[in-house]
Amino acid sequence: MAALHTGVMYLLLHTIYSAPTDECPQNLGKNDLYTFGDLCIKVHYGNYDWVEARHQCQREGGDLIQIRDAGMQQFLQRTLSIQRSEDTAFWIGASDSESESHWKWVSGDPTMTYSHWSPDQGPNQGGFFFADGGHEDCALMKIHDEFRWHDYECSLIFYHYSFICQYGLNHYETTTEETVGPIIALATDTSYCPSHLSKSDLYAYGDYCLKVHYGNWDWETARSICIREGGDLVKPRTPGMQEYIRVNLLPQKQRSEEDGFWIGATDLNTESHWRWVSGDPSMPYSNWEPGEGPYQSGFLFVSGDLEDCALMRIQDGFRWHDYPCSNFLYHYSFICQHRLNHYETTTEETVGPIIG
Repeated sequence: MAALHTGVMYLLLHTIYSAPTDECPQNLGKNDLYTFGDLCIKVHYGNYDWVEARHQCQREGGDLIQIRDAGMQQFLQRTLSIQRSEDTAFWIGASDSESESHWKWVSGDPTMTYSHWSPDQGPNQGGFFFADGGHEDCALMKIHDEFRWHDYECSLIFYHYSFICQYGLNHYETTTEETVGPIIALATDTSYCPSHLSKSDLYAYGDYCLKVHYGNWDWETARSICIREGGDLVKPRTPGMQEYIRVNLLPQKQRSEEDGFWIGATDLNTESHWRWVSGDPSMPYSNWEPGEGPYQSGFLFVSGDLEDCALMRIQDGFRWHDYPCSNFLYHYSFICQHRLNHYETTTEETVGPIIG
């Protein structure tokens, strides 16, 4: 029965989540190659230290994988748990070699907003082989610790493991369902959502609760309601969250009288400089409809100067448009984002199922 369950699970995951790898760099081959969002992911099985592993990724035109959100973490867990189980761990692209206990991605990001450390590992490390942890500067994702991260010495003979590289696609657009490819959508138990939020139209992704409000509001009113509830308009910062919203709300499209959902992006402060309402200085990920957002030439307003608020439109594959923030012609549904009261991704039970 267990073998049958594993086979069915593999078939289901392969059918739903296996994105085409044709747009990955040709030098990677096809074995152990996957895609997630705008990335190609190549798994190298064998025995390497972290330094050797990173050099191999760089020689292939990529780098060690950087797991920036819970969606990617779950994608790797589900994908690798049905592969070669004899391998116990995979090197990933995180290190504190520059500043002890200040863990960064190898790409140089100044902060690591998502992590999945095992207790007493990473920034909380008390040391294992080295008593103070001062030489354990490289991150390892361990299968037998439910894919949580550990810090190990980067180039010690005792620590040789498999590793995962990431690369950019040769061509990536989020303008059609075909080019986006399927992305793992992580569902979390909504019992950890703030208790004052009703359970209807309530979802959870990673460490956030998402509350959908169906009806007719302008952007400013929608944001005020989210803030009164203790949250703010949703900020789809990653392809994983964008796809999670699309997958879950597409079956509900008949409930939205108007074709879209307000989200928490605006260029009110500086024209064509779109930012999240949380104040992030930049927006690394976006899903604009061609000619919209920073590329807007105007629709109702010819210059686009007054179209300062972002709407996720159902009929355009949930791509984003910019509209006036408080015009009576533009009243839509909206999505609020709230922090979970308690969030852990340490067990299968708290992570919850993957939504397809």
